[in-house]
Amino acid sequence: MAKKSINTTAKGDAFEERVFHIFQKLLQAEALPINCRRSQIYYKKNYKSKESKKDIVFDLAIESFMPDSNEIANLTLIECKDYKSPIEVSKVRDFIYRMNEVGANKGYFFTTSHFQTGAIEIAKTNHVGLAVVGTADELHWVTRRISIRDKNEVVSDIIKIITGLQPEKNYSFVAIGKTFYANLFDFLHDDIGLQLHQSLTIDYLTNEQILTIIHSEFLSLQNGHTIVQDTELLRFVFDNGYIIIPSALPNKILGEINLETKSIYISDTLQEGSPRWRFTVAHELGHIILHSKAIKQSNINAIEEYIDDEMAESVNISNKTIARMEIQANSFASLLLLPPCQFELAYKALFRLDGIRNYPYLYLTGQECNVELSNWVIRHLSAYFNVSQAVIKKRLAELDYLR
Repeated sequence: MAKKSINTTAKGDAFEERVFHIFQKLLQAEALPINCRRSQIYYKKNYKSKESKKDIVFDLAIESFMPDSNEIANLTLIECKDYKSPIEVSKVRDFIYRMNEVGANKGYFFTTSHFQTGAIEIAKTNHVGLAVVGTADELHWVTRRISIRDKNEVVSDIIKIITGLQPEKNYSFVAIGKTFYANLFDFLHDDIGLQLHQSLTIDYLTNEQILTIIHSEFLSLQNGHTIVQDTELLRFVFDNGYIIIPSALPNKILGEINLETKSIYISDTLQEGSPRWRFTVAHELGHIILHSKAIKQSNINAIEEYIDDEMAESVNISNKTIARMEIQANSFASLLLLPPCQFELAYKALFRLDGIRNYPYLYLTGQECNVELSNWVIRHLSAYFNVSQAVIKKRLAELDYLR
């Protein structure tokens, strides 16, 4: 009996870990109706009950924050059940009760089974998302968590916002029917039909789309077996008609572009050919290729860079248009300097060279030998591609290779 209990617990923990990684990817892809850039996902976290004042443990939780604030602005809770039998209404009702007890804003219930009709109905009434997780971690949504407010009510509140009055409700996002709008401008422009002017609009791009753009611009990288050398990086810049000027930039700024003079100013604190210098140049090149057309149409002459590849891991980035540009330029630089195919080949070669087991995973905690081995691999990749160790760690984290 004890053995069965242990196996059941292990099975549940494994499923929770699967769902944890699914939500991590959804956050990275900005595919959730929350501020993904200011959100953090947690495993087995406690929240205090409003009624009993006792801690309630939830399988997974996502906390979202407003800029310059440590107070949780939005709490999303996730329940995970790896069952063979269908999920009964009592399971969903209990989850909803516990959500309300801690004042959660959103809730999702994930299972490997399916939901009874009563469970689906109560989830719809309480705006809880239900999803079945497939064997390949694909999601089959039974019901999504959407707002049920009448569209006319929302329009009325928007008109109040425009005319300077206080709306009935503050919106962190707007969802009507099956349409999701990440920001107020898109909602007003696309759904309400107001002809609004926005100074600069940058489309969302996936890493796959950015990589396609890189391959279309740099034919030499299409086979995935080329590492970008400094001379090639400079040639890419010069071919686009730009020059690089070392400059004493203020406030820890690493780079700045002037589109009018076609000048890229790189901080003179960066040594030419160093990992940070390479990443900054590649980052600015990303702005030129991905954003220069939209920027020129908006009559903006320059972009200043306050975030480098190492700071980007810890800085709290806003979700404004300029942040989207910075994130895309960072992705461009990473994909240009670490071609995915070549990175995988080099990574696998290190495992074979040293006879490392457990490919492709590295362990940054635990036994000292594992930590030393992980650091050895990261250092070698950093030197091979001439990028910082922070960039290597970020790529390994994106691939889910770090444990």
